[in-house]
Amino acid sequence: MAPPVWAKPEEGFRRISVPPNYLLKPGDQLEIVVDSLPEAEKIYQIRSDGIIQHAVAGEIKVAGKNLFDVEKVLKQRFSFSLKRPVFKLGIYSVAEMEISAVGELNHQGKFLLSAGSSMLDLLAQCGGLTEKADVSDCLIIRGDQKIPVNMKDRTQLGVFKLDNNDVFVVSPGKRVTVNGEVRQPGQFTVSFKSPTPIDDALILAGGANEKAALQRVLIVRPTLRTPIVVDLNDRQPDGNLKHPVEVQDGDTVSVQPMRCAVLGGVDKTGQVILTGNETLFDIVSAAGTSKGRLDEVVVIRSADVAAGTEKRETYNLEEAFTDLKSIPKVQIYDGDVVFVPPVDNSGGIMGSAGPLMNIIWMARSLFAF
Repeated sequence: MAPPVWAKPEEGFRRISVPPNYLLKPGDQLEIVVDSLPEAEKIYQIRSDGIIQHAVAGEIKVAGKNLFDVEKVLKQRFSFSLKRPVFKLGIYSVAEMEISAVGELNHQGKFLLSAGSSMLDLLAQCGGLTEKADVSDCLIIRGDQKIPVNMKDRTQLGVFKLDNNDVFVVSPGKRVTVNGEVRQPGQFTVSFKSPTPIDDALILAGGANEKAALQRVLIVRPTLRTPIVVDLNDRQPDGNLKHPVEVQDGDTVSVQPMRCAVLGGVDKTGQVILTGNETLFDIVSAAGTSKGRLDEVVVIRSADVAAGTEKRETYNLEEAFTDLKSIPKVQIYDGDVVFVPPVDNSGGIMGSAGPLMNIIWMARSLFAF
């Protein structure tokens, strides 16, 4: 209930805190102190018909009125019987409302709140929402009405006033873990009703960082032996995914880093994490060239790696390592494969389909296509 505010002793009555526009209801109690009638009754409860009965003022319909309106009526009524009537009017107590709260709340059940209480008052009684709560799927059931409640806007929660017998319902959401190349990894709740649960989860995780390979996001599910690969760049004109994937409670959205694979005659073979600005020269230099031939460095693009085709690009980097002015501006992208022929192999190592397909097979195993 709203905390009472006690008046000064000489005022002879107490007022409780209510909104300025509070309308009186049956069950509320008024305190009326008339200076010339010290022995008169002071506390008056509003009956179920909305009326109070005063010994001097008579019956007054007060339900649905604010204190200012009632004060005007009392002043008029008292003036008929009293000379220069002096009186004080206040709310002694307000009728309590019974509110039910169910769903993803720390405390469920029925709660008594004072009239004029807001959603914030109810949340305080309920101990707040659980971690599983779907903040986008909360509503107040009021008779035949279903009123959505925006739990993200605390200002609106303080303004939203409850009515007697309201039912507050908080639906559960899906608990999704987001890891990898995002700004704020963690576990988050997304709505069962959302058409874009993966996007929602990434937004809650602060979005992808500059290393993220959005065309190769993995959905890891305990019941699946292999992850589901989702291309978040492949979208319809309206922004929705062309091939949407249903996210289940307990899934992990793993945002993979952009990477390429370096194979063959280099000192360090395997995956290389990209930032998005690397060239072929950068990749080969970082991998080390003591074991490889630089006259026929091969690049197999990501689409061809995924498709297992015979396409490839060949570049001569020999001059680039002796004359920096001749470095070719060959951009390396996520999913590309760089192959440097070993020095102990002579011409033709890339001349047949067999060795090339072996390279593609190794690349596919690295990237989990």
